Amino acid sequence: MTRLIINGCKGRMGRVLSDHAEQDGAFEVVAGIDPNDSGDSAPGYPVYTSAADVVESADVVVDFSSPAGIPALVDEAVSRRWGMVVATTGLDPGHLEQLQRGAERVPILRAANMSLGINLLKLLVKQTATVLGQSFDVEIIERHHRMKQDAPSGTALVLAEALRDSIDAPRTIVHGREGKEQRRTDSQIGVHAVRGGTIVGEHDVVFAGNNELIELSHKAYSRSLFAVGALKAAEYVRSKKPGLYGMDDLVAESTAVTRLYTGDEALISIPSLPAKPAIAFDLFQAFADEGISLDMISQTSVGKNSISLSFTLRESDADIADTLLQRLSDKEEIDGATLTRGLTKIVVEGIGMELQSGVAASVFAVLADLGVEPLAVSTSETKIGCVINDTDATSVINAIRSRFDV
Repeated sequence: MTRLIINGCKGRMGRVLSDHAEQDGAFEVVAGIDPNDSGDSAPGYPVYTSAADVVESADVVVDFSSPAGIPALVDEAVSRRWGMVVATTGLDPGHLEQLQRGAERVPILRAANMSLGINLLKLLVKQTATVLGQSFDVEIIERHHRMKQDAPSGTALVLAEALRDSIDAPRTIVHGREGKEQRRTDSQIGVHAVRGGTIVGEHDVVFAGNNELIELSHKAYSRSLFAVGALKAAEYVRSKKPGLYGMDDLVAESTAVTRLYTGDEALISIPSLPAKPAIAFDLFQAFADEGISLDMISQTSVGKNSISLSFTLRESDADIADTLLQRLSDKEEIDGATLTRGLTKIVVEGIGMELQSGVAASVFAVLADLGVEPLAVSTSETKIGCVINDTDATSVINAIRSRFDV
């Protein structure tokens, strides 16, 4: 059970967070802090006007208050060894510096938006911008209730910065275009604010190209989603060592592995092949002509003029590949080629893998714990694959599912 203190417990988000924590059996709110506590509508736990007055033991303090209270809260969190989740916006450089110093002693997660969906949107926006940002115009439209004071929203600015960081060319953020007698330029990212009614929060990121339009959107229908995100953040912080974290880290960890798939595989190993590009080309072209897809291609130098080569293919193509290898061995300078059947390819995949360290280490820890030696390995930013014997497949698959909860 994670023991929470809610700073700003009498505010709108503080009350929503209290309700959700009460309904979730994994959390206990042991105390609240609110400098304007009037004593009315007691939330069911002790409420103090300052963090220094709190006497209860806690694991994490969740802050939905105002920037003015940050200095004292950080000092108390460091002194009491509380982890921190800071959802308060409008922090100035001095506040950020203090959070950085505090993170040297305790784990602190800071985010302008606690929605898991928004932070996943940020990740998707960055990936999309990497592919499309050079040739597409990008605009952000955000909508909020008529009482919201700041414009554009902090979340819109975070998305704009994510876009700017992901596009390999300078970009200027533009807020509105009234009175500007000029065409849109390629170097702009437009950010536009809409205010009205009771809209909780909507953010659209528009990638506009020639004759096509791509939109990534997030719509919040209740403040409850921010409470859910804050609780997940508290749980995440509790398990971390001192450091400054963001919702990016939480999302990346939760999306580091989102899919596991397997396939029947065969492995071809050629221990000696002349280091002549024409021979390798003939080899791969011969497989391509037969419609055989190759994977996990690995090349190693074994001498001044020789290489070793290995690659995998579908088990269903093994008979054709075997005949092809025999024919190529007679024609090319291929020595000692072997075909191994009865193998399984296991691949773990996740969009957050490129942002999350330790995934490969965890995969290989599973193999090591089971005493399984991979026969071939391939990696990319979002995938890790290995080929093992069929006899080990079930135990490895079950262990990976357990390790990554997939």
